[in-house]
Amino acid sequence: MLGKIVKVTIDRPLGSYHPKHKDLYYPVNYGFVEGILGGDGEYQDAYVLGITEPLTEFTGKVIAIIHRLNDVEDKLVVAPPEKAFTQEQIYKQVEFQEKYFKIEIQTWSANMTDLSKLKLVDLQPSQLYISKEKLLKIKQWFTPNDVSNIKPIPIKIIDGRYVIMDGHTRCVCAILAGLDSIPLELEKDQLNWDMYKACINECLLQNITSPYDLVKRIVSKEEYKVKWHDWCDEMQKKIIQGK
Repeated sequence: MLGKIVKVTIDRPLGSYHPKHKDLYYPVNYGFVEGILGGDGEYQDAYVLGITEPLTEFTGKVIAIIHRLNDVEDKLVVAPPEKAFTQEQIYKQVEFQEKYFKIEIQTWSANMTDLSKLKLVDLQPSQLYISKEKLLKIKQWFTPNDVSNIKPIPIKIIDGRYVIMDGHTRCVCAILAGLDSIPLELEKDQLNWDMYKACINECLLQNITSPYDLVKRIVSKEEYKVKWHDWCDEMQKKIIQGK
């Protein structure tokens, strides 16, 4: 869950009190992530940090997981994607409730460069479409029962996201073959980060947050040129003009 974008429904807003323990005041927004079950069988609870006003809902990044070692459930810590907090800063804000438990705080930044446990769902695309022609060519040599022949997908950590720098079609091919992971490696080359950030922002605007979203965006060779290559050319012109 670390690094994922989730929507939190706030049922205990900042400034409210616990519905049963009337002396327990909430200095931060607190709620749950619908669709994800916690250890108690209910929707996963989450603290929202970095917001100083009461909310009814919030969409942000999971920056930490609070593991309760003497309880059945953990807690997510969610914040705006552009904000970061240390373990100490997180604890100070959740101490009002977590002081009653023995806990460990696992942060988003603690193991960011370890790609070994990442799944395809954890990766952020930087591309809007997949060429059907390219996909068919990859399918000809792709062997899902032996991924050792697949060139690792280069990943760059940008603004707290594991961004696919190249190999989107291989990722989609893996998904269609029933795989949930694929070989990865950290991108070491210095690329045009302004262009990539523009591509990532457009992906987020179009709700493309994992390669699974690209499965619905497989287009013909002609459409790929217009919708992707031409879009990239126009975006690059705007970036150059803005400098």
